[in-house]
Amino acid sequence: MFVYDGMTRQQNLYGGNSEPAHSTPSSEATPLTSDELLAQQGTAPDMKANQTNQLDLNQQTQELYLTTNGGTNWSFVPLKPEWLRSGSYLLTNGEIPMGYWMDKTYSISKEFSWFIYSENQKELFFLFSTDNGKTWQKSLVSDTAQRIRYRKAQFFADGSGVLVYSSASPEVSSEGLEIFQTNDHGKTWHRNNGTTIGQPVQNVSFVNPTLGFVSTRENLYYTNNSSGSFKEAVVTIPADYQTGGLDLFQSPNEVTQVSTNQLETKFYLLKMSGIDQGKMFACLYRSSDNGETWQFAEQLSEVKPTE
Repeated sequence: MFVYDGMTRQQNLYGGNSEPAHSTPSSEATPLTSDELLAQQGTAPDMKANQTNQLDLNQQTQELYLTTNGGTNWSFVPLKPEWLRSGSYLLTNGEIPMGYWMDKTYSISKEFSWFIYSENQKELFFLFSTDNGKTWQKSLVSDTAQRIRYRKAQFFADGSGVLVYSSASPEVSSEGLEIFQTNDHGKTWHRNNGTTIGQPVQNVSFVNPTLGFVSTRENLYYTNNSSGSFKEAVVTIPADYQTGGLDLFQSPNEVTQVSTNQLETKFYLLKMSGIDQGKMFACLYRSSDNGETWQFAEQLSEVKPTE
């Protein structure tokens, strides 16, 4: 479970923009030449993968490779592992070990493999391949991505997508959240909005480019106007549960639309009574008003501390 130290600036949640929205100086993606890519130094893995689509780190050469066929073939990924971990990459109990990556900071598939990364702790880039890693393209997301902590991208069937990152500061516990959108599978990005969340961001989940959710360890916020503004959602917590600084919902538990008027997600709650007192459980929640209010549906499985 990813649980992050707090950090950042003053609160500016309900009004939306912390500054006027503007398009980031973006570069339209074009195929990269060999001179623009890292050169492969080691050999590709010679092993079967645990999954059909998988990213592998060669610990000896510190090189990244991907497979989209369970390890029958591997392709070199022209990124340094530390570029994927740019900025803060800490749990409350220490740094996440090399080889573990934040969820939804990359995706592997035959049709579309992509990575969010920064080489210099300032410019944030999007690298992608549509041919199993044979060729690569990159686009600029932001040239002011400093003190980055949480980061994530989601894509939808029509080629649109949302990319977010939070900016952290050691002085205060709030975080600045920057939100970008694409309509062409990440070839170009524009800054859609920016806001400030009063606690460290735990997860961001968009159902579509218009409807999205931001969770901290105690609160849930939603936007229904493409990140133009955010409001706090009402989450009904049963009497024998509590949040208590625990995760409301945690990636990879996304908000999903299960019917025309119903959303679902899992919230992680602490049981406060009975034989399971002190244990954390994933609990199914539903909303019938586009995420404005959430009702408890049922307790699901226990969440172990290592999950």
